[in-house]
Amino acid sequence: NSWWRLNAQRLLVDRKDAEAATLIKAYLQTNLSPEGKIHGLWTLEALGGLDDELLIGAMQDAEAMVRKQALLIAEKRIENKAVLQHILQAASDTDPHVQFQAALTLSQARTISPEVFQALSGIINTHIEDPWFQTAILLSASENSNQWFAAYKDFKPATDSGNLGKKEFLKKASSIAGARSKTEEI
Repeated sequence: NSWWRLNAQRLLVDRKDAEAATLIKAYLQTNLSPEGKIHGLWTLEALGGLDDELLIGAMQDAEAMVRKQALLIAEKRIENKAVLQHILQAASDTDPHVQFQAALTLSQARTISPEVFQALSGIINTHIEDPWFQTAILLSASENSNQWFAAYKDFKPATDSGNLGKKEFLKKASSIAGARSKTEEI
């Protein structure tokens, strides 16, 4: 049950029990519940024992909630090319919660490469009417809001009746450009 998992996790992390990392890695290879996998991943991360291979495996887990948490952990490793490739793949995940976390994680990239822009575009193409997805995508737009505006001013969304989502998205992108107060962007 969750009380036992939470307290075991707290004790292992508080004690900084590095030997536990080996046991937790072995434990993660067993048939665990999604909650057990998540606790194991976060405990390993806190102990400094979560390697990229295990994290990438978690990003490909059958359970969406495990994939989502793995993406959250991956934010600190976004500069690692192998990890970034799997984050980019998560942008086209079938679960909207995973896609949302992928958008938030990709917004942490220091520079928005064409691959990152394309992945974020794929997410917003599907969820343009959702204000939460709009905000998640535009977290990455502090340096490229004009790129977002240019890419979406002629966009024809398949699911957005009346283009209300598109209009709101463009309004938010324009607000970012306006707040920067750079004449060449306005």
